[in-house]
Amino acid sequence: MPLDMLFVFTANPEDYTNRGSIVTPLKDRIESQILTHYPKSIDTALAITEQEADVHEEQKGRVIISDLVKRLIEQVSFEARTSEYVDKKSGVSARLTIAAFENAVSAAERRAILNNEKDTQVWMSDLIGIVPSITGKIELVYEGEQEGPYQVAFNLLEKAFRSQFVNYFPNPDQLKKRKADARDDNPFRPITHWFDKGNHLNLFFNTPDSEKIQQLYKVDGLHAMVKKYFKGANERETALLMEFVLHGLGRLLPHQQKSWWKERSSSRTSSGRWSTSARPAAASATKKTTSKATISTNNKKARVPKISLEQSGLFV
Repeated sequence: MPLDMLFVFTANPEDYTNRGSIVTPLKDRIESQILTHYPKSIDTALAITEQEADVHEEQKGRVIISDLVKRLIEQVSFEARTSEYVDKKSGVSARLTIAAFENAVSAAERRAILNNEKDTQVWMSDLIGIVPSITGKIELVYEGEQEGPYQVAFNLLEKAFRSQFVNYFPNPDQLKKRKADARDDNPFRPITHWFDKGNHLNLFFNTPDSEKIQQLYKVDGLHAMVKKYFKGANERETALLMEFVLHGLGRLLPHQQKSWWKERSSSRTSSGRWSTSARPAAASATKKTTSKATISTNNKKARVPKISLEQSGLFV
């Protein structure tokens, strides 16, 4: 019986990896070769991830993942493809964000189960759960190996926060460059002043949703600032944006800061530390460690969001 057959071969884009190159004998037998590339926009990448991610119906009914979190996850892969620590020859495939998407949902689901919550959403603190997806999907150059895979993964997360933050809120760096008489219009000022007074905020990984929302509302000016830019956001969306603001300020405001992230399997905690000092301060021996941020403003040290994340145990 005569058959009309068509063979289609797929490989990673050649512009990002040599592993996608077609070997000469095979290339001689293929009639056409279509050169492609990785997604050039967040929207295209997001559509691919949502199509390919294996999220069960039960998870979809229990865990809400906002468009903001989805874009943060996608941004990680874009940052990885331009990172000096990531091997360009190996490439950064769409599998990274697919795995990260699935892990983010699983991390939130796990927390909801532990707290006996019927439903929840993926919080910013849940993104600690995507670190294994990053370390498992990228290959590092020599400099990256010296930094360490976890350090590189957290650096990529930080860059993703910085890149996406300015798409939702004013850029704090630009506000700092304004003239003195215009700085009074800084929408972040009430928030930073709250931390200037010595206040701090602990948001642990396994904190129940209701408790986390109560903690976020303690920060002066945080809710009002979010509602100023997102008037139509509901309570859950507003709380997520409030947490996003704290994470964003912790990464954008310390202009001269260096960041250090430490992972401790023994205590099952993960802490991020921001400081203007030349090297990180000694870690606390407590079970729940916190991340501390300081910035220099007119030769005075001002506090920025102090956030701690309790590790999910995925590193163990």
